[in-house]
Amino acid sequence: MKRWFSLPWRKWFKHLFVTAHFLLYSAVLIFSAILYIAFRPDGLHLVNTYFLKPLGINYSHAEGSLLEGFTLHNLRTENTETKTFILKYNLVKMIEGEHTIDSVKIDGLRLHLDDFLSEDDSIWPFPTFKLREVTITNLQLISSYPIELDIYGKNGTYDGDNLSFASLNATLKSRYASGAIHGTLRNNALSGISDIYPNAAELTSYSGRFTTLPRVLRVNITELSNEKAILRTNIAVLHSKQNPEIQAKAITLDFNYLYENGYFNINALYSLVHRSDAIQTKQHLRYALEGRTSTEFEGKISSVHPLPSNILRGEFTDDTKGLIGKLTLDGSTLYLSSKDYDRFNWKIQSNYSNLAFVKTLPKMLRSSPLRFSGEGSYLVSTDTLNGKVDAAHSHALFSGSFSTRDGHHALDGNLTLPSDAPMWKNWAHKPPKHLNLSINDENNATHIHLAGDSLSLSTLISGVKVTASGNYLGAFFDITGSLGATQNSFDVETLIPSVFATLSKVHPMELYAGEYYDGEIRAKTHISLGNTLRVQSDIKIPWYAAVLDSKRAYGGTDGSMRMEYRDGKITVTNYRFEIADHIITTDKTSYLHLSPEGELIIDEWWILTPCTSVELLPQIFVPRCGCVRIVSVIKGPKGMHTLLLISPLSGIRKQTKIFTVC
Repeated sequence: MKRWFSLPWRKWFKHLFVTAHFLLYSAVLIFSAILYIAFRPDGLHLVNTYFLKPLGINYSHAEGSLLEGFTLHNLRTENTETKTFILKYNLVKMIEGEHTIDSVKIDGLRLHLDDFLSEDDSIWPFPTFKLREVTITNLQLISSYPIELDIYGKNGTYDGDNLSFASLNATLKSRYASGAIHGTLRNNALSGISDIYPNAAELTSYSGRFTTLPRVLRVNITELSNEKAILRTNIAVLHSKQNPEIQAKAITLDFNYLYENGYFNINALYSLVHRSDAIQTKQHLRYALEGRTSTEFEGKISSVHPLPSNILRGEFTDDTKGLIGKLTLDGSTLYLSSKDYDRFNWKIQSNYSNLAFVKTLPKMLRSSPLRFSGEGSYLVSTDTLNGKVDAAHSHALFSGSFSTRDGHHALDGNLTLPSDAPMWKNWAHKPPKHLNLSINDENNATHIHLAGDSLSLSTLISGVKVTASGNYLGAFFDITGSLGATQNSFDVETLIPSVFATLSKVHPMELYAGEYYDGEIRAKTHISLGNTLRVQSDIKIPWYAAVLDSKRAYGGTDGSMRMEYRDGKITVTNYRFEIADHIITTDKTSYLHLSPEGELIIDEWWILTPCTSVELLPQIFVPRCGCVRIVSVIKGPKGMHTLLLISPLSGIRKQTKIFTVC
């Protein structure tokens, strides 16, 4: 028996009993101390003295008790300030194991955002609890862009690291916008929807300078947490302030911000519309928090106007030094730069091997290369654009300057038509080499003036209507017409008082003594310019005369001709001439065409007399700008006439006899 009592386990058991007794006794004392402190009126003072102050938490005065809840006024920590902190709970139920906070109300909490975001430990002073209701009013997040918030959450939990709410509502107010949020919070990540109301006055210096802003912006919040922000919004339409006809439609914006990267991305889809033109655009923007923004986009253009390509690309960079960027459309590149976002300098370079995309131009013009350059500036505050431009084409060179302000647009410069241009290099007469060009546009009316040694033209374009008048080489003309998206048409009335005077300016002519050739021409011409060029002309010749010598003089009146040009082919549907009291006329269609070398080739020509008609021998060549001259009229046996044609006046190309039976 003595040995049984002396076994080692008896000592171990005795120590275990003593330890258990001590722990139980200590627990009773601690629990009693907690209840004692909780029920004491000065319990909060004791907690403040022995627990809160050593942790750096201070307040001015308190109300309530530790048993059911308390209120702290003017609560302060190293990084926060709070006017009022109210905590409601049931300590007895907590001790029984039901860790539930009935209500948390915080008013006037001020957080310096940089300290808050960089804080690793929780700002909440309690461990894992259920949160039935949390109300935070006048929460101020202090940073470069301060924000004021009111937050109300229900049915939440907090496990020391993660905060969740089944329902969360908030309102926010900042310098640039205000809004409301409704959603849920799961593990510190908010999801839901938000209505944002932009402050147009504060945003005027930014996007508000260029466009109207929506009254309300609905934002879908995929995630807004202490790690990232993923947002999406849609805007139906934005209107340009510079040009009300410019609109951005069907805008979708995706916002993605991973805080640790130090930048956020925005992906945008939208359609930019101007009248009947539109560009469907995909754009990516990156904004770095140090103040650098970069963006690039690609747009697909839909337009009734001819363009070398329907794909427009752009890239821009914006930082403390200003903005730089470029736009590229096939062979054209536009460079932009600005230091103050008010004055933008621009420079453009274009180089095209041909103009095949401009279908309305004649083939010879389309097949020629074009080089274009320009530079200038644009002032946003006054909506003023000005600059200098230079253009080089096989058929024309232009150098000048332009400006636009307050709805007034002006272009002035020198136009040069090279004498070796493909279209007229073989012409005996070249168009004017040097011309002064002036264009002014105001109140939807465009005035164009063109002047040179032998040409004067004044044109008015009002809407789609065109009127013009002028003279060239002694020929006077008036033009009326209309401009369309795919088709242009013009009516031209021409008066040539003296054919000889006009032709003498085209090519110097020498006449033998006693010779005289002249006439008057009046023509009405309709020109249709679309995918092809079509010219219809009714020509009247009130009088014409030819004096070969003192014995041979011929003349006539009321001559006429109706003809049409299309795709290099010429048809003469009817004509009437009177030569030596003999009427030459026909209603039978004759055909001519232009060769690639620019020569006029007669394919089929009909001459009608009262007796019969005979086809003109084919393939008679009349060089461009040449003149057909009647040399003699010979009367043969039985009324047969022989007409000898020599072409042109500058030299005989070919001569042919025509026989008609009278």
